[in-house]
Amino acid sequence: MPLFGPPNINKLKSRLDIKGLIKAVYYTKDAGIRDQAIEALGELGGRAATEPLLSLLEDEGCGCEALAVTALGKIKDERAVPVIIDRIRERGAVSCSAELSALQDIGIPAVEPLLDVLREKAQDAKQALLLIKVLERSGDERAIAGIRDLVSPKYPSLIIHLADVLDRLGDKLSVPPLVSALKAAPGEPWSAHVLNVLKRMQWQPGDQEEEAAVLLAERNWERLAGVGEPAVDLLIPLLRKGPAAETLKAVETLGHIGDDRAVEPLSALLGSRRPEIATAVARALGDIGSSLTVESLLQYAVDSEAQVKAEAEKAMIKIGGSAVRPLLEQLNSSNPFERKAAVRILGEIGDERALQPLMSAQDDNSLQPELQASLEQLGWRPPENEN
Repeated sequence: MPLFGPPNINKLKSRLDIKGLIKAVYYTKDAGIRDQAIEALGELGGRAATEPLLSLLEDEGCGCEALAVTALGKIKDERAVPVIIDRIRERGAVSCSAELSALQDIGIPAVEPLLDVLREKAQDAKQALLLIKVLERSGDERAIAGIRDLVSPKYPSLIIHLADVLDRLGDKLSVPPLVSALKAAPGEPWSAHVLNVLKRMQWQPGDQEEEAAVLLAERNWERLAGVGEPAVDLLIPLLRKGPAAETLKAVETLGHIGDDRAVEPLSALLGSRRPEIATAVARALGDIGSSLTVESLLQYAVDSEAQVKAEAEKAMIKIGGSAVRPLLEQLNSSNPFERKAAVRILGEIGDERALQPLMSAQDDNSLQPELQASLEQLGWRPPENEN
């Protein structure tokens, strides 16, 4: 009776014996022999080995999954793609380096399935970047289009990498989505990088809105103020987020532009815990000069830090006539500090409509000496005593 030893993988490989190597894959007495058989099948590239190798992936405890996946990649049989893709979905791209390499080896048949996973995982930057790397290396037009489609402020952690990939690929069709992303969020930290990519692609702004987006991405505040109205909607988001220094610059720039659309978001910042921002907001509201700001300014002309209070008063004085009616209404406030502030500001504005109401308040001792000073600013003089 003949004795049968373990399979000789080298002999089977030298004979190009695919069937023998497939049998060796199932040799359970020696995992090392099995692993050598798997590697040999990958090197020989026989498509007949695809199904046996895929069956190994169903055995979670075999310990040879990575080898089998690598061999499947070398065989380049598209039948392996759905199984490998499912492994990436289940385990995550970060834990599937062998699977990603295999799909890269398989090439074109893996592109669409990889794009599907990328769309699903786009919010997970670590996974998405690994998938993008494989797709970039494919060089396939569908892969480039799929990467291009992800260029959006919705994926802030990806957009720099996406822009770089498209730049390396020389994809001129990516200019419109990159421009759209820049226009949608030029105040974001990634905007300067996207702008640099666009410049390398020889793009130039075509209108004032695009010019404003460029200037904001460059943080060129002075020129941005000169653009005017098209910059307003781009600057307003910086009031709600971002470093304090940039918020301050956005406030100042909106004040220089003087558009009423900035009134409401600026007014919301009057209560900022940072006095330098609240002060700048009061100044900006005064520069805009809208009557819509008076009510908010009145509140902070009384109940705020001295620096903010002083700037709020200056703002209302600058607003002038539009502030008179709300100030006259405040003369009836139960709060003496509010009444005093109204008296003070009305005197500085110098509108004659305030003269009679202020004269009627002369009996209110709580308003002195501010009332006397304001009346004199309005040209009123006390009557001389008759002897």
